[in-house]
Amino acid sequence: MVKKFMLVVVLVLAGALMVYAANYTVSGLSFNGYMTGPNDTDWLTLGGQEGANPTVCLSHQSGVDFDVAVYNDGNMACQNDELGTRTCCRANTPGSVRVKVWSVSGSGAYSISIQP
Repeated sequence: MVKKFMLVVVLVLAGALMVYAANYTVSGLSFNGYMTGPNDTDWLTLGGQEGANPTVCLSHQSGVDFDVAVYNDGNMACQNDELGTRTCCRANTPGSVRVKVWSVSGSGAYSISIQP
């Protein structure tokens, strides 16, 4: 049985005071994004993860510092801000789930993988 998860991405460009929102339906458990530079932040809203204990992993190129946190019903469930090209955290998420990805330094592509 293949489960489908909904990823909702909200990007806020503070300098331009512009909000961009996009909805993604993903047949797998992954998402690819791009950080434009330090202080860039992406929020991913997951559908179908409620009640799970997912491990959320962030992968990116070397030479940048991107971090990941998982929120459950608005409260941080786990965070990984270690340096490395692949970092993960495991969260108890019985409610609504959001994943925050942000750039501490650098820009470039990243991917999120979710292991339920």
